[in-house]
Amino acid sequence: MGLTPRKIGRLLKRGTLQHVSHGWYASNGADETLVLAARTHTRVGCLSAAQFHGLWVPKPRLGFDGKPHPIGTMTSYIPTRYGPPSEMHVLVNKHESSSEVRDRVRKVTGGRTKACVHRQQGDKGQLIASVEEAIEQVVRCHDWETALIVIESALHLKKVSEAWVLAMLERLPRTRAKKLHAFQLGSESGTETRVAHYLRSRGLQVRQQVALTPDIRVDALVGQSLVVESDSFEYHGSRDAYVKDRWRAGAIEKLGYNVVSLSYEQVWDYWNATTRMLNSLIDQRKHLRTVRDWFGD
Repeated sequence: MGLTPRKIGRLLKRGTLQHVSHGWYASNGADETLVLAARTHTRVGCLSAAQFHGLWVPKPRLGFDGKPHPIGTMTSYIPTRYGPPSEMHVLVNKHESSSEVRDRVRKVTGGRTKACVHRQQGDKGQLIASVEEAIEQVVRCHDWETALIVIESALHLKKVSEAWVLAMLERLPRTRAKKLHAFQLGSESGTETRVAHYLRSRGLQVRQQVALTPDIRVDALVGQSLVVESDSFEYHGSRDAYVKDRWRAGAIEKLGYNVVSLSYEQVWDYWNATTRMLNSLIDQRKHLRTVRDWFGD
């Protein structure tokens, strides 16, 4: 930034800058994840980098005491402005000791952050992996569902192109890439990805972001008549919007569709019970009902 040592000294005295580590300074309000990477001489990668770039990643469920919900099974990796993440995926060069890096992160954060270490050569002057690097790291290191969620989120946000995803999958072992070739372009959240791919795994036709009327678009239409909405207050904005969704469900049912609204908790904390419920609806052929078109004929 063109700051001389003298100017840096004045900013440090004034409290405008803080000295993080050799060669690194941070302004007030700097992202905690990047500060932690600079302080521990690592780079942010994989799921942590994916979230930093705005991609959808599953979040841990927290109880009122701030600890992970005992029912939740998701990995905890949420950098926030309120402090260091509970888990951070970091990239280190080949010669570095993984245990020393983990100890460094644990010491700097007072034990609040667990480091998941990935080995990848890179420039320590770049504190975070690019969005393309992050996606490929997730795809290579995590289960297929997590990889699909990150891929579909990146496509929805136009962070990468479909052609880039296909080229990236070509670099993977065939057995790992096989399921990932099923990626779709319609998911707007990881919750929608999980639900849609589960229903497709049952051999059902699932269309996403379908316009039932000029004014009503639904997350997923299964078969002819089963509408599945992936709702949650966290991801659907204000409470007014949440209430509006309930009125909207009534209008969809009036057309003859069967409507199921799934909360974030149902999809991520109680998934086994939720799949049993969805299976029951399919067994009852709720997806094969004849419906009226939007103008009422």
